[in-house]
Amino acid sequence: MTRPDIVIDYLANCPELAGELARLSWKEWQDVYQQREQTLEDLLKNYRERMNTDRLPLTLVAVYAARLRSEPGWLETTARQANSSGWCH
Repeated sequence: MTRPDIVIDYLANCPELAGELARLSWKEWQDVYQQREQTLEDLLKNYRERMNTDRLPLTLVAVYAARLRSEPGWLETTARQANSSGWCH
């Protein structure tokens, strides 16, 4: 059996993605973070605090072909396709 190209995993299992995730989030929502007087370093700290698998808060990441997925709507579209194909119930 081949390994799937898309993997949903805990950020705790992919700690090397925390920095990239913080940068992507900063790029998308920088104005909001700045209004809250938060910095990129604050975001990184927040993501590191969410590296849990057994309690909240936790963060899940979608990794496609070993790259973090960041396109808006990608996960929603993927979930819709998965549901229509019977992949998830």
